[in-house]
Amino acid sequence: MSRLSCEVGGFYTEEIRESGRRTGFRLITLDGRQGVLAHVDIRRAPHISKYGVDLAVLDYIGVDCLMRAIEEKDVVIIDEIGPM
Repeated sequence: MSRLSCEVGGFYTEEIRESGRRTGFRLITLDGRQGVLAHVDIRRAPHISKYGVDLAVLDYIGVDCLMRAIEEKDVVIIDEIGPM
């Protein structure tokens, strides 16, 4: 992405691993903000599979990032959307 001659915004997810096993996912924006999006230790609803999802992270980091990118950037990146 650093070789693109356009403005890029968006986010990606990264596995959280503890003792060699996947325990959750971190949401990371291309401008450096991040939060724990889903984790086995999040007990409140909603859940996707074994992961509790923090809707505040999705809303205040993920959605905010996308809204800004749509308004201000040439390209919007969302990686990855798929099964947890």
